[in-house]
Amino acid sequence: MKKTLFAAMAATLLFGSHVMAAKVTYEDAVASSSGFYEANNAVNKAPSISGLGPEEKPSGSGGANQMGTWVKVSNSQRYLNEAGDYSNILSSQSVGKACVIGMKGLLVPVVHKTKCTGDSSESMGCSSLGMFLDNYGYPAECR
Repeated sequence: MKKTLFAAMAATLLFGSHVMAAKVTYEDAVASSSGFYEANNAVNKAPSISGLGPEEKPSGSGGANQMGTWVKVSNSQRYLNEAGDYSNILSSQSVGKACVIGMKGLLVPVVHKTKCTGDSSESMGCSSLGMFLDNYGYPAECR
C-alpha cells in the first residue's frame, strides 16, 4: 500500500509538477481577464449624471404628459358598453382631480341596490345587495 502511494506521489511530482509550479504574475492575470472586463463594461455602463442632453429635451412648451384636471363635458349620460373614447371609468368625485391632459373617461356614480321579495299584497322583504357602479356615466375630459 505504501509503495503504491509513493509511486502515485512520485508520478504526480514528475509528470504534473510543471503545470502546478507554473508562475503566474500579476500582469499575466490582468491580461488574461481583460476580455471579461471589456465584455462586462460593454453591457454595464454607469448612469449619466448630466441629465438630458439638448437633443433629448422636449421642444417648445407643449411636451407630453402635461397635467390638468378632470372636467365634466356633458350632462347627457352614456351607456358604459358604448363609451368609445370615454372608456376609462372614473369616480363621480374625480372632477377637479389631477390627470394627464387629453385623457377621457366616464364619471360613473355608485348606486346602492336592494332586492325585494313579495308583491304589494304581502309584506315586502328587502335586503341590501351592496354598492355597484351604475350602467351609465357622464363624459369627462382632462383639460
